[in-house]
Amino acid sequence: MADLTSTPHATLHNEWFFITCVLLLAAVAFFRVHFGRGLLLISQAAFTQRHTNQFLRETNNLNVSPYLLPFFVLVFSLFIAHPSWEKTSWSFFLILKYTFWISLFLTSKYLLIRWIGHLFQQVYFFEEIIFLTFLFEKVSGLTLFPFLVLSVYAPFDSKICLQLGVSLFIFFLLLKWVRMLYLGFFKRSFSKTHLFIYLCILEILPLVVIVKYFLL
Repeated sequence: MADLTSTPHATLHNEWFFITCVLLLAAVAFFRVHFGRGLLLISQAAFTQRHTNQFLRETNNLNVSPYLLPFFVLVFSLFIAHPSWEKTSWSFFLILKYTFWISLFLTSKYLLIRWIGHLFQQVYFFEEIIFLTFLFEKVSGLTLFPFLVLSVYAPFDSKICLQLGVSLFIFFLLLKWVRMLYLGFFKRSFSKTHLFIYLCILEILPLVVIVKYFLL
């Protein structure tokens, strides 16, 4: 009788992960069918300011945005809880823990930016900051999902898929910083000191943690 637990990779192929992937794929199909134009526009907004402005103008009609952040949280939680990092098995508790901390971090960041907007009496301006802050997480959630599936069902090393996905996520973060620096330094009057502190604490520090934990 074959030993089904002889390799760590064998533990990846279980029913709950397959069902989760099917549900996530169904969510992507739902976004595509019901918010097709909004999904395309928000993806383009990650790369050009023109599409960002267009999405902000039409945001009430293109309400795909609220659905993409929970999608990112779940996909990224599965990414960082992936057994291949430590050659273990899936842990439901670990996934819940990462989901909780990522959600708490994103919620805290949102509330902090809103508070700063009220403090400086620039609520409308900070709406654009909020949009840019979470735009790249929303788009990267969609791009990370194929790497997550490949990391389990592809015939090659799953850790390579995970590292490629994390590298892509880091690229999106770097792109976000460039867009925010452009917004802060060239478009509007904004405190460069506050922008620097924000980037260091809420953007760069998490990236350092990701790089240290996953790539080193």
